[in-house]
Amino acid sequence: GKAYYGACGVSLTASYVFLYLIISGGVEGSGPLWCYPLLTMITFLQGLRRGIYMVFGLIALTLIVLFTPNLPVAVAAYSTLFKTRFVTSLLALAIMTLIYEYLRGESQARYRSISSQLDKVARTDELTGVANRREMNDWLAMEYAGFLRHGLPFSVIMVDLDRFKQLNDSFGHAYGDQILI
Repeated sequence: GKAYYGACGVSLTASYVFLYLIISGGVEGSGPLWCYPLLTMITFLQGLRRGIYMVFGLIALTLIVLFTPNLPVAVAAYSTLFKTRFVTSLLALAIMTLIYEYLRGESQARYRSISSQLDKVARTDELTGVANRREMNDWLAMEYAGFLRHGLPFSVIMVDLDRFKQLNDSFGHAYGDQILI
């Protein structure tokens, strides 16, 4: 939604500033040095997939701007050694930033998976897989809210096993667990 479009707007603005700094040279030729944080910012805002396209697109444009002779736009005067070192260091930073973004995404996916597993464990009985009190309360609250909002009917069925303790005491808990399962 809005966050996505905001991130795109900031990334496009950062891309224009990036190219402007390379073309103009900034103050005393220091413009390209400000491109490093812009590159990482674009990657973090766009994520891995779109970040790859934007970053390598900017690097390609940088190569064109810096190494095309007689370019119609006024390009600041940089030595060949500076241009080569700048592009190489920019590429190294891009690779490190994209690796970081990949690992961050993997960590978040692992976190979501573990969180989902823990949520399931917290809401179900380990032995039977049946919903526990926490899950039942959430379901009842949701159904009751639907009833209040739309007048939708719902039913609750409860089961109680009489004298189950006697079964455990007579045949053991392992047998009782098998009966429950």
